[in-house]
Amino acid sequence: MYLPRTLEKSVLTFSDSFPVLLVTGPRQVGKTTIFQVWGAKESQPVARCWLTHF
Repeated sequence: MYLPRTLEKSVLTFSDSFPVLLVTGPRQVGKTTIFQVWGAKESQPVARCWLTHF
């Protein structure tokens, strides 16, 4: 069961202006889920890249 996230509207708005989005936050709050659901709705693949060194 998917619960809409507060951040979802912002992600959709910013994705129109920026080709790459960085979403950070604590574990298990739905960061990946937002993009998986959004990608399924848009019928486009969602790529993930892990940043391990800053």
